[in-house]
Amino acid sequence: MKFLLLLVLTSLLVAQDSPTDPWPLRWRVFADPAIGLAFRHPYLVIPAKLGDRDLYRLDLASSTFAPTAAIRVFTRNEADPRAAGDQEAGAAVTWAPWTPTKPQDSKKDPKKAAAGPTGVLGTIGQGPAQRTILALGLGTRTVGLVLAGAPEACDNPGILASVEVLPPVAKGRPAPATARDLQGRQGLVLDATGAAVDPRRLGKIAPVAWGQAWELETEHYHLTGNTSPARLAWHGGYLEALYRAYAAMYQPTDMPADKCEVHLFDTQAQFHAAANAWGNRLPPAGGNSILGGFFAPGLLSLWVFEESGALGGPDFSIEHVLAHECSHQFLHLATHGNATVPTWLNEGLAVYFESGVFRNGTFEIRSPRDRIDRLKNTYQATRTTLVPLEQYIDHRGPITADQYGEVYAMTHFWLFGTCSGPQCPHRTCGLA
Repeated sequence: MKFLLLLVLTSLLVAQDSPTDPWPLRWRVFADPAIGLAFRHPYLVIPAKLGDRDLYRLDLASSTFAPTAAIRVFTRNEADPRAAGDQEAGAAVTWAPWTPTKPQDSKKDPKKAAAGPTGVLGTIGQGPAQRTILALGLGTRTVGLVLAGAPEACDNPGILASVEVLPPVAKGRPAPATARDLQGRQGLVLDATGAAVDPRRLGKIAPVAWGQAWELETEHYHLTGNTSPARLAWHGGYLEALYRAYAAMYQPTDMPADKCEVHLFDTQAQFHAAANAWGNRLPPAGGNSILGGFFAPGLLSLWVFEESGALGGPDFSIEHVLAHECSHQFLHLATHGNATVPTWLNEGLAVYFESGVFRNGTFEIRSPRDRIDRLKNTYQATRTTLVPLEQYIDHRGPITADQYGEVYAMTHFWLFGTCSGPQCPHRTCGLA
């Protein structure tokens, strides 16, 4: 059987299907060290425009956002949180004391919550829609949340319970970690109830149903997977190594506050069933092709499955799929959803990463030799390119499996092949 590497920036539309009970996706993670605030929020509450701090509930049936924000993050140059909250509400608010938790030092027990800066929790009625306002005084300024509904309504208790105050970012130091990130750095994974699990003490265990999937939070990613806690912990380290490689290549000025969502299913059948339940129209499994994973811009999430290597061979392992598809996710987030990136560059860069290896905590980039060899054989037989190269310039859509080698060659030549080394430095080559 011939396996086509269908690794594309999938512009998947959200269909009229709704997620069913076997395929829950519980939370996303907002963590913004620049303003000093982190919290968890429901999966379908996302920014309507990447980079915005207003989060809206997405309706899967209509593929539209609610007219008003479910969560609004605010900052004010006001030392008094009550005064800042009143200004945000446009009216006097009835306040009650409230104390958030803060991340623990990695040398301490992360299960023990410590008191963070004193904050205040208030509610105010605005016409028929009540709002909850959380205001946290941080020195000379105030940060906070405005939530739809009362403190005890719907998802608000979980959101409020997850709020953490992050310490200021120190120059040249890693970004401050959330409590769940610190647990991940200690090798701990969260079970479906939120309890910490140490994979090193479990030994080999069987995969679980997706409803009991494990979660892991790293500095830049929020992972959900059902193969095993040990496998999820490994993926966390691998993804952070990928992130460092992407950041060195793309050099983004900033990234959205929501951490990158990655869903890792155990089998192809689970991957297809969950993706379709969440509105991603996938081609049927089987035949002469295999879809190993995709990035769904509409849901800001990456979907892959562990079985891809067993079905497609070592060059189609989940590690290679992740390296390719996470490139799409990173580029989408780094450009704040810019839709003008042409396919040749988007896919060419993804292929640039896909053959790398993870060793000693570092991602080492390797050339995609199989793709290059296939391309050489084709050129020797046809004496021409697969398509006229000028057709790639403004193309933004699917390409054939063989064209992945060609767009890689274009990317390699234009981005890396013309740099004159230290004499450049990036004034005349593609990186300029």
